[in-house]
Order: sequence, then C-alpha cells, then structure tokens
Amino acid sequence: TSQQDMKRGCRQEESLLRTVEYLGAAAMLADPDYAYPREEMDRIWKTLLLNQFHDILPGSSIAWVHREARGDYARDLARLAAIAEEACAALRGAHPDVDVLEQARISQYRRDGAAWAPRRDGPEPGESPASVERLDGGRVRLANGVLTAVIEPDGTVSSLVDERCGREMVPAGARLGRYELLRDEPAVWDAWEIERDALLMADALDGGIVGVTADGGAAKVAVRTVSGDTVIDTTIGLNPGSDRLDFHADIDWRACERFLKVDLPVSIVADRAQYDCQYGLVERPIGGNSASDEAKYESCTNRFVRLREEGYAVAVVNGSIYGSDAAPIRSADGRGDGTMFRLSLLSAPVYPDPRTDLGRHGFDWSVVAGASVGRTIEAACALNAPVLRDVPAIDPPVRVESREGTVVLDWIKPADDGSGDLIARVYEAAGGHASAVLHVGDALRGARVRETGVLEADDLADDLPRALETAGAPDGGAMAGPAEGAALGFAPFQLATLRISR
Repeated sequence: TSQQDMKRGCRQEESLLRTVEYLGAAAMLADPDYAYPREEMDRIWKTLLLNQFHDILPGSSIAWVHREARGDYARDLARLAAIAEEACAALRGAHPDVDVLEQARISQYRRDGAAWAPRRDGPEPGESPASVERLDGGRVRLANGVLTAVIEPDGTVSSLVDERCGREMVPAGARLGRYELLRDEPAVWDAWEIERDALLMADALDGGIVGVTADGGAAKVAVRTVSGDTVIDTTIGLNPGSDRLDFHADIDWRACERFLKVDLPVSIVADRAQYDCQYGLVERPIGGNSASDEAKYESCTNRFVRLREEGYAVAVVNGSIYGSDAAPIRSADGRGDGTMFRLSLLSAPVYPDPRTDLGRHGFDWSVVAGASVGRTIEAACALNAPVLRDVPAIDPPVRVESREGTVVLDWIKPADDGSGDLIARVYEAAGGHASAVLHVGDALRGARVRETGVLEADDLADDLPRALETAGAPDGGAMAGPAEGAALGFAPFQLATLRISR
C-alpha cells in the first residue's frame, strides 16, 4: 500500500502533533514539574515535513520509499500517543477534581466561540437517542430530530432532510453513498495522472444492507458492497442531535488499474465550490465553461468541500486527504437540480510501485447540513481529531470570543524558544471582516499578550496587518498589553500569531 497510507499517515500525525502540543502547553501551565519533550517533538515534526515532500506524500514513489515512510509514521504516531498520555496524567494530577473523559477528542472550534477543549467522543449524556425504523421494501429510516435519512435496500441514501428547515439534500432520482469503479489507465505516469475520459466511464457497484443497530444513542446501518475480490463494508451513522450523516468504510482493495469513487450528490445549485486550505478557502469551478475550468476536473480536497446557494449550504468533511470532482446535475429540460460531488478513495496504479494501495484501508467522511463556514470547520476538526483516553475535562487556557464574523483559534502550543510562553494562532476563516476578544484561564491571570511573526519573534514586518489592538502601540508593534479582554480585528483570511507571557 502507498497512496492512501501516505496521506492518511500524514493527516493522522499532523492532527496528533497539534493535539499533543496543546496538551503539553496546558500541562506546562498546570504543573511546573511537567517536562515538555521539546527536542523529541522537533525531531518528529522534521520527520513529518520530510515525509510531506514530493512523491512521498502522494504515494507515487517506489516501494522502498513507501516502506520507510510507513515505518516513520508507525513509530512517531506511537510515541506521540505516549506523550499525550503523559500530558493527560500531569493534567489529572494538577486537576484532581475535574471529570475524566474515558474517550475524548480535543476540538479546535466551538459554536459559542473559538477554543480548544476536550469533548466526549460520542453522544453527550441526556441527549435523545437517534431512532432507527424499518420501512416497507427493505428500506431503513434514521432520525434524530435534526436530520432524517432514508436508506435503500442497496445501501444508498435516497433522502436526507434537514428537519430544521424542511430542506431535502438529495436530488430527485439521485443516490448518496453509491460507489463507482472507473478505469485508470493513463497513457503515461501511471501513479501521477488521471485521464479526463476516465471520469466519464464509471460502473456503479451494487451493495446491500446487512445490519441495523442502535448503539449508545447512535443509529447505524451496515452495508456490504462486493466487486470481484474487493469488499467494501460501510457504516452509515447518525448521532443524537447531530447535523451530520457519518460514513465509515473499511475496504479490502484488490483491483488493478481501477479508480474507486463514492457519489455524494446534493441539491445545491452552484457554479463554484469552496475547498479547505491552510488558513482560508479556495474556490474552484463546478462544470467546465472554459478550457481553464475544464482542466480542473479533479481537485485536491483537504478537510472539506462546501457547496452553497443563497440561504443554504451543504458540506462534505473528510478524514484524510482525498481527490474529488464536481459537476452540475441537470434535468432533461436543462434545469439545474443540484451538484454531483464524488470523493476519490482508491486507485490501483502499477508503476512505480506495482502493489500500490492493495490491501485494507479505512475511510471517514460526513455530510453536514446547514453548513456555515464555522459549522463546517467545527465538523472537520472533530472528524480529524484523534481519540484519546482518560482526558481531564479542563477549561481551555485560551479562548476567543467572536463578536463579528468567523474567527478560528487554530493552534495552541508552547513557544519554540523554551521560555514557557504560550503561542496561539488565530485567523479569519470565511473571507470577511471579523472582530473578537481574547480570554485566558486562571493559569494565565495577569498574563500579557503581543503579536509576533509566524516564527514567534518580535519582527513582524511593518507592511503586514496587525490583528491585536494593543494600547500604546500605534503602529501595531510588539508592545504587550493585558491578555484578558484583548481586542482582535481581522481582515478577510488574516492570520495572527499571539504570544502570551506570564
């Protein structure tokens, strides 16, 4: 295996590194005896950056390179998990009276403001369970008061309704969650290229429901799809109170020179789609109105894609790094009925690694209803955050209260220079102006904050905008002010690095 192993390993390690840096910063604030393994973290970061280079990350190198990279990922993921456990132990010792969550994710974004905080993995206590109902003809209905999904006997979703506004998200006659197998025989560069014609010749795969369960408040439908020696086991799940329909697929991939996609059609009529990128969004065309548009038939999909029309949006959030394509859905009379979005899951090139991607893989994606930019980022962060055990439910050391617009607290970490300062990276995520207020926890009472360059030094260039409105620094210099209540102002997609000193 190579291509999905490389991308999945990269995503998992980066997500775990960010979580460990947050836990390490919180542990340093809570326990003066906690020793943050700074040199080891630097070594792991540098190895990850190496494995993001050129043909290593996309899995288009030779088998030897893939074997070494997989070994790096396995070693460093195990070590990061151990460091996370050590930090959680220090936090439990420093906060003996707080609740301990048996399984939790550290979320980067909350709807009531931006804050990294532990959240229980699974339904919250007291939430009404999602229901499952068998209908005539072998269909199954899942409902939780927010979403209602109808799943056909072949395991595809024929209806997904947002009950808050009565919006049907699946176009008439379309099926969400259907797998398609395409030929993948590029003229040259087997592991690099995708021919445009390949996307036009797809064979739909037939599946079937094999089980229905209601477990821990969540309702789930199990589906099995078989194509030759390839077996796809899919779980479609709906959690209590959730605005997301979740998919998990375990695939034993045994194809050769084939390309596997999954259909996710939505009843959104749009000419452009928004894709996640670092600290912002990238818009790409849906359909091909020009030669330039036509050349973008396969796109990189990082954590999410968001499809929107006036008054409503739907997003697909991803648990790895996938390719995708999007095209208009039109009725016979030419009227727009929606958008066909397809995630690219697996391919099977034979050069330069003849066993590329053969074997077992796991995939996660979710369809998010009523997907504002903030809600989409929240769902994407939750899906990609690693699950940790025995996490103390501590209050976040830093929180950002949004006053206007969409402000995201993207990163909390110890300063690289070992000073004990805390670094927070904050940015505007939706492409508009925004304002916010910084708040700090008890461990940072009386702390001061200043804005720095991205390398955490007081050398922020004069021609760069400042987000921190520090009294007494008219030119936005490095002068520090009180951290609690500090005002922040952002232009579209502006990023700020804040250094908080006790």
